[in-house]
Amino acid sequence: MGGGPGGVELSAEIRLARPDARVTLAHSGPALLDSTGSARPGRKALAWLEAHDIEVRLDSFMSPGNDFGTYRDGRGNVIEADLSFWATGTTPNTLWLRLAGHGDWLNRDGHVKVDRTLRVEGRLDVFAVGDVNDVRELKITPAALAQADIAAHNIRAYLQSSGKHRKEPRFYRPIQRTPLIVPFGPADGLTVLPVPGGESAVLGSRTTVMAKAKTLMTPYMRRQLGYTAA
Repeated sequence: MGGGPGGVELSAEIRLARPDARVTLAHSGPALLDSTGSARPGRKALAWLEAHDIEVRLDSFMSPGNDFGTYRDGRGNVIEADLSFWATGTTPNTLWLRLAGHGDWLNRDGHVKVDRTLRVEGRLDVFAVGDVNDVRELKITPAALAQADIAAHNIRAYLQSSGKHRKEPRFYRPIQRTPLIVPFGPADGLTVLPVPGGESAVLGSRTTVMAKAKTLMTPYMRRQLGYTAA
C-alpha cells in the first residue's frame, strides 16, 4: 500500500526476489510518484511495474478487512494477501513524549516542534532530527544527512558555549529541491532531477544504477559513518 518512492521501490524488489509471487500495489492517488509534481515519473514507474506482472490499483485507498489477511478498498473490493507492507508515509514515534508529559513539545500532527537550529522549541539542551521533527520537507536520505550535520554542529556549539573555542550555531534550511532516486531493483529505475523554473527532468536507468540502485548507497553510508571493517 502506497505508490510513492518507497512503495514503488519495494514492489519492484519483491517482484525480482520472488518471481512466483502475486504482487499488488495499491495507491490512493490517481498516479504513482505524484509527490514529484510531474506525471512522467509515475507513467514510467507504472509501465515498468505492469511489464513485470505487478497489479497496480490507483485511486484505491486500502484498509484492513474484517478477516486476517484481507484488505478492502473504498469501493468495497476485497484483496486477500499473505503479507502486506504499508508505505503510506511516516507517523512520528512521539506518543511516548506525550505520555511522559511533554505534549507541549508536539504540534497537532505529533511532530516535535523545532527552531531553525533543530533545537526543540523552549529547550536549550534537546534537539530533534529526521522524521520526528516538524521541518517541512521530503524526508529522504539527503535531508537526513543534512539535518544530522547541522544538529551535530549545534550540539557541539552548545557544549562549547563558552571559552575561546566557542562555536556559533548554524541554521538549517529545509531541502525543497533534491534529486529523487527510485530504483527498480539493482539494474533499473528512474531519477527525478528538479529543474529551476521548469518541469523536473526524469533520468533513466544508467544514472539511477550508478547513484543508488546497484549498492543502495551502502559504501557511501559506510564512509559517512567511518565504518571500515570488512
